[in-house]
Amino acid sequence: MTKLLRERDDQIRKRDAENSASASRDPIERRSGEPYQMPLPSSHPTNETSSQSAEASKPAQRGLSSPKFGQIWMAETMNTSAERYRQELEAQNRAESERLKEAEKRNREERERLHREEEARRRQDEERRKAEFEAQKRKEEERQRRIEERIAAEQAERERKLEEQRRKREEAERKRREEIERQEEERRRQEMEEMERREAERQALAEKRRQKMQDEIDRKERENRREAEEQMKRYEEERKRIYEASMGFDRSAYNESTSRLESKLSAEKKAMLEDQRKREAAVKKARQQAMERLNQEKLQRKMEQDTYRRLAELRRPAPKTKEERDERIGKAKETIGDGKKRLEALMRMKEEVKRLIEEKKRKEEEERKKREEEERKRREEEERRRREEEERLREKRRAEEEELRKQRAIEEERKRKEAEARRAEFEKEKEERRKMKQAKAKAMEERLEKDELRLLDCREKLLALRKLMNEVKRSQG
Repeated sequence: MTKLLRERDDQIRKRDAENSASASRDPIERRSGEPYQMPLPSSHPTNETSSQSAEASKPAQRGLSSPKFGQIWMAETMNTSAERYRQELEAQNRAESERLKEAEKRNREERERLHREEEARRRQDEERRKAEFEAQKRKEEERQRRIEERIAAEQAERERKLEEQRRKREEAERKRREEIERQEEERRRQEMEEMERREAERQALAEKRRQKMQDEIDRKERENRREAEEQMKRYEEERKRIYEASMGFDRSAYNESTSRLESKLSAEKKAMLEDQRKREAAVKKARQQAMERLNQEKLQRKMEQDTYRRLAELRRPAPKTKEERDERIGKAKETIGDGKKRLEALMRMKEEVKRLIEEKKRKEEEERKKREEEERKRREEEERRRREEEERLREKRRAEEEELRKQRAIEEERKRKEAEARRAEFEKEKEERRKMKQAKAKAMEERLEKDELRLLDCREKLLALRKLMNEVKRSQG
């Protein structure tokens, strides 16, 4: 019995030591970035763990069957003293302290290993970040190079545009000078044309006066001929009347037939107007009747539609019992509840959509403001450069214009002197032409006076001839 208890006690101590030492202190494999976890006892079943689980599955030994009581009882049975028991306990404590020291040593080694791994990972991360930084730096340098190339291209384009503008200004200046010369030439030509026009107007006025005098003479001759013809016509009518009266012509019958014909024509016209009025009245009445029929048909269709709608509403019979009424009310409430739920879901969806839209608008607004700020800075820089370039060009153009103005003043002075010389020569020629035209006008007036005297002589002869004709007619009558 004592042997069995001793063996059992040794097995328990050995099992406890093995169970304490069997806990795995090996590090747990983990990925980069995962937190450190303390090592846990191995979950793989072993002989010790299986026996321990078997012992653990047994009911706990308490009271007289406990190991401590068994040891005490064994010590008393073997006539051992308490000193032996204390020595065994001290030995167990020393073994336990050794085990704890060994475990602490393993933990310290594990921590050092983990620290080394952490240092290695940190170095790898630093190298990776350094490589990323170098790559980003290269990208930034490439982007800066592209920006500089774009700025250089823009500068070249701007210089090309400035050169093109300079050429355009020079071309415009040349065209303006040519336009000024052309205008000066046009002005001189217009002055010559104006003088020629005035001379032509004077000649036309003289011709018009002459033509007017000739027209007046012709008009008087036509009036004289018309008066003569009217006199002849009156004479013929009077002669005819006298002849008809002498032959017994009935004037009253003639007047009666004339009035009868006029009344007949007026009656036909009145009948035609009356017929037209009746046709217009009939058309108007038919149009009104058609509009009334159309309105009646519209009202009839509307009444039919209202009737069909009311019949459709009344086609469902009313509930006869309280159960049917409650069922119908319940279905209506369910329909209303489903509609409310759908409405709430739609409202939530609407709020979510509104929030997303507002978030999108906010982001777009921020991006827009950022782009506007960048664009504003770029425009300000371009405006500053443009103003500097314009100021430089303005100074250059001012100097060129001053030089051009001096040359233009010299050229205008030369042209003015030439124009004065031409004007003096032109005035001299104009005076000579005026004298020649005066002589021609005087000769023409003398010729017109002779013509007028000749016309008056002819008129007197014509009047004498008419008087003679009248006397001959009276003598014949």
